[in-house]
Amino acid sequence: KMFKNYAASEFSAPALRREFDMAQAYLQGRKKTVLGIFRISGYEEGIEIMERISDRAGIDEPNGIGLHAALAVAEHYEAQEKYLEAYLKWAEIASYWETGPIGKRALYRMAEDNLAAYDRHAEERRPCFDASKLTSARTYYQKYLALYPEDAKANDVPVKIQHIDEEMALKQLFIGQFYRRT
Repeated sequence: KMFKNYAASEFSAPALRREFDMAQAYLQGRKKTVLGIFRISGYEEGIEIMERISDRAGIDEPNGIGLHAALAVAEHYEAQEKYLEAYLKWAEIASYWETGPIGKRALYRMAEDNLAAYDRHAEERRPCFDASKLTSARTYYQKYLALYPEDAKANDVPVKIQHIDEEMALKQLFIGQFYRRT
């Protein structure tokens, strides 16, 4: 109610900071009580609060609380191995920050999350799944390599691109073997 009626109040910044602290506690595993009996994890509540903070404050300030909230959500999704959701959050951040340290980090994390989304399946089953994430990861890695060659070499991006090429070749071989059998 305070944010809606008194958005320009001197207390809005501390209240936003307090909401951020509460959401961060939920993302770190704090439990919440439901019906006065059950204690369940508050991950969803934490994500919801962080999303509200980033929507309210915006993610266009480099040291703003909105950007920190968006980064916390993306990192939480990665920690929970929800790579597609993490990729979408990093893509949202990258839409505001195309360059600079935040843009560089977002570009690299988008590539990593796309590759992890494909690599999470068992190795012998990977060729059966959609390779669009591999293609996206390869594109982001190549862009990262072109924009930040020193950091790319330090993060083994050329090796990761080669790994993606091998996965794509294996997928094509798998498809060829299927048609040969059929």
